[in-house]
Amino acid sequence: MEPADLTHHDCVALIGDRARHVTAAISVDGGAPVPLAAYACPGGDLLVPTGTDPTLSRAAVSRPVSVEFTGPGGDDADELGGLWTISGTGLARRITHRDRPADEHPHAMLYAFDNGIRVLMARLSGYRLPTAAIPVQRTTTPATVSTNGSTTAATGDDWPTVLVGTRANGDGEHEKSRAGRE
Repeated sequence: MEPADLTHHDCVALIGDRARHVTAAISVDGGAPVPLAAYACPGGDLLVPTGTDPTLSRAAVSRPVSVEFTGPGGDDADELGGLWTISGTGLARRITHRDRPADEHPHAMLYAFDNGIRVLMARLSGYRLPTAAIPVQRTTTPATVSTNGSTTAATGDDWPTVLVGTRANGDGEHEKSRAGRE
């Protein structure tokens, strides 16, 4: 299974499907990437609000900004689009009042969009890793599980016997202990 390349349109759809709020690793002018909350605009641009802190605005305005997103994997990977990584570069400008999202979702901070940047994305590209199918168990007998070097198996009376290891008895000999029955 090979990773699938994502077009700009695919990338915008993936980051836009996350209720338009994503976390991105943002790097200003080749600096160290910093994970920040970002708000995806319908056209692919990103809003990066910083609340009342103007530091990012001062450092990034009119400079190139690189962004990278990583999508969820795990149990919900099929439902959420699989494991994906998107990266892109754009030019930063200061957030204005018109840039604020006009939606009914409450913001975590009252003044979240007072400062921050809007990244005018030139192009987004990425790839998606296919989700791995877990094969069905081939037999009707319980699977063997290894715990600390020992095995778990079902006995004739369907009582699982877990061989936890060995322990020394009073004679200096070792005997096997069984979980659930000693």
